[in-house]
Amino acid sequence: MLCLRTESNEFTTEITVDGETIKVTLMPMLRSEMQDLVKRYTKKDWKNHQKSEVTNWDEVARERYMGALKGWEGVVDNKGQELKCDDQTKAVVYQLNPDFVAAVLDATDSHQELEKTAAEEEQGN
Repeated sequence: MLCLRTESNEFTTEITVDGETIKVTLMPMLRSEMQDLVKRYTKKDWKNHQKSEVTNWDEVARERYMGALKGWEGVVDNKGQELKCDDQTKAVVYQLNPDFVAAVLDATDSHQELEKTAAEEEQGN
């Protein structure tokens, strides 16, 4: 019997940034959501009388990060105070910690790739 996913679920994983390993809770983006996001940040541009499309990939990455990151454990500020995982804090972290952002997006992409591989293997068996 083939079991297909009908919803996207949060998952918790560990990421390592600057030698520190922490737990993060992430929500993968659906393919249709990603397509809509890219479309929202893609503008038509006319250069030399030719139409082209320009995508603001920084904004795409920011929205992916803000939407994917649902929680964290063991994250503190430079004074040692625990940080809440709210939109305001995530926005500041996005601006000041590109290595953390990259780790979050990599973990989300890796999880989606693993799910895709597992689904393909199930179909093959």
